[in-house]
Amino acid sequence: MSPLTSGGFIAYKVHYFHQLSENTTKVILLVRNPFDALVSDFNRMNTQGNHTALADADVFRTDAWHNFVIERSREWLDQILTALDGSHELHVVFYEHLKSDTSNELFRLADFLGVRVNDFRVNCVVQNSIGVAKRKARVLPGLFTTAEVGIVKERIDTAWRALRRHGIDNAPVNYGVSIEQINKSLK
Repeated sequence: MSPLTSGGFIAYKVHYFHQLSENTTKVILLVRNPFDALVSDFNRMNTQGNHTALADADVFRTDAWHNFVIERSREWLDQILTALDGSHELHVVFYEHLKSDTSNELFRLADFLGVRVNDFRVNCVVQNSIGVAKRKARVLPGLFTTAEVGIVKERIDTAWRALRRHGIDNAPVNYGVSIEQINKSLK
């Protein structure tokens, strides 16, 4: 018996749907603002996988960054569309809601998984939700070009339409803001 089918897990994490076990019946899709997710992942990739380090600012001014934005924003959208069209029972969690309303999001998640949790357990998670693997905030002006913002916003719009078609209408409103706000607010 593999560790994943031993009964010792409530859930396990994968980054891509082709990594799911054939026995998977429920899927939790964690969706993060793609602008923030792109910066975070590019930092991780350019610091040898370090989850707290920041990549050199100059690397964000390269063709590698531009290509990354185009490719990974397409993957961001593809993951959402794949999850929505899958045969699994689906629960969508927006990262921003998880951060701002951790307790209620955890109760909804537990309900979806059919797991009973009490206030004490959820409060313990909330109190310990800031771990050591967190980057310091940094603002890099002009991180996204107008063209890149347009491409990512188009993908956000496509994702939102698909989510709404599946009855998911609680998406954060701040994903498609102006380029000035995007370049000023990224950390």
